[in-house]
Amino acid sequence: MDNDSKILKIIIGYCDRIENSKERFGSDKGDFMKDYDYQHTCSFSISQIGEQVKRLSKGIREKTPETQWRNIAGMKDIITHAYEGINLNVVWKTINEKIPELKETCVRLLQELETP
Repeated sequence: MDNDSKILKIIIGYCDRIENSKERFGSDKGDFMKDYDYQHTCSFSISQIGEQVKRLSKGIREKTPETQWRNIAGMKDIITHAYEGINLNVVWKTINEKIPELKETCVRLLQELETP
């Protein structure tokens, strides 16, 4: 398995963790806004996704120019370096809108890489 395939699987795994967190903690924004553990769990996964995105090859990122790879990596930096100042509304929007899109993209890219 090539490096991009490994990285895509890791990203998909973190997307799954976010989905699992939503199932465990609830899919209501109010639940998210008042529960530090919920916020932390999702923020950590987003941070890890951003770190993995930085490791993807330029070629794989160029296959999906509509995916905002740079912004994903940038969000990792914001969460890591300015955690107390992160905008929870942005995190909420990310886990509900961006993460499902990213997972779909990564699954598709992985299938392309693994199809002979």
